[in-house]
Amino acid sequence: MDAVASVVPAVVCFDASGVLFTNGTRILIERLATETGADRAALSTLFSGPESWALRRGEIEAGAFWAWIGPRLQAATGLDAEMIRRAWLACFEPHPGMVVLLEHLAAAGFALGVIAETTAERAADLERRLHLDRLLQHRFLSFEQGADKRDGALFALAAAALPAGVPRIMVEDEPASAAFAAAAGFISLIYRSAAGIAEDLQELGFSTDLGR
Repeated sequence: MDAVASVVPAVVCFDASGVLFTNGTRILIERLATETGADRAALSTLFSGPESWALRRGEIEAGAFWAWIGPRLQAATGLDAEMIRRAWLACFEPHPGMVVLLEHLAAAGFALGVIAETTAERAADLERRLHLDRLLQHRFLSFEQGADKRDGALFALAAAALPAGVPRIMVEDEPASAAFAAAAGFISLIYRSAAGIAEDLQELGFSTDLGR
């Protein structure tokens, strides 16, 4: 067992959208459909099509993506594309208790990380607002790694880079992603709430001292 394993009880990694934060894309699609009458399925296709995944993997820049999606969103909703762009970022908010949980786990000696499919623009906006990088020792973001979770590649990259000899835990909101994480050697947890994560860690035998 290496030196890291002797001082770190576990490496705990989190998904971003849906775990650390609300799923802003789903929220935005629902809001646009409700407020403008735009077709939900059509909006979902725009936000989850090949162009969107290319953006998340860092294969295209934000400017190129918005040059493509902007006119289509305006046609579908009648709203200004730049307004939608700002609204999309604003729809990502931390889930209740998550920042406090991260602070507590970091103080308790856990090594924390994020493994997430996201964009450079979103990551920068969330860091500007919340300053979570101070708590996250390990960062595996799709646009930096050029990989995503749909085939397990992002988890494999993270697993190869994380310290050896220490339990690795991944908190996901999607069962399919949790399964890929498990295949890469992570103990997979499904997000319920910040308190739920603490309970799950305690059930795994880790002392979190939360609530004391």
